[in-house]
Amino acid sequence: MVLASASWMLWLSACEKPLQLALTDTEGRSFHATCKAGECTVEDPGAHPSSPRPDGAEARYAIHRASRYLAVCDVWATGSRAFTVDPIDCRVLTCKADTDCPPAKGLSKGACTNGLCIEPSGALTAEDAALLCLAGTGAPAGKSQQVERFALGNNCGSPCRVPSVCRQP
Repeated sequence: MVLASASWMLWLSACEKPLQLALTDTEGRSFHATCKAGECTVEDPGAHPSSPRPDGAEARYAIHRASRYLAVCDVWATGSRAFTVDPIDCRVLTCKADTDCPPAKGLSKGACTNGLCIEPSGALTAEDAALLCLAGTGAPAGKSQQVERFALGNNCGSPCRVPSVCRQP
């Protein structure tokens, strides 16, 4: 019975039609993503990760799920799906409705709260606060304001409170 249920779920996910999304981040950049089974691939070229380029890596965009917020990140990819996220190179995804956000695994649509794409079950963490502090500072470039805001968000305390100079949840 369990094997039959697992086979049925696998068959359903294989037949699931990919979801096409037009995404926007807090810096006003636009992206196109294809999502299936809770995983999204950003199709746009032009990423500029701040960290040094690893051998054989290619600059790409990737969707990153912090604890509470979803972001698009400039990453160095080594293969079709392998990449490392540096949160300072990420910006939160903005939205007007739930359907503007990437869905969590097993769901048909995402979640939009206060104009930002969220993971409803996620607690606010230092990484989330850092992402909110980076909102409005421009695309990742390692500018001094971005470094300061990132550090400010990372020191949000326990429980985490987003600093008042940052975008609020």
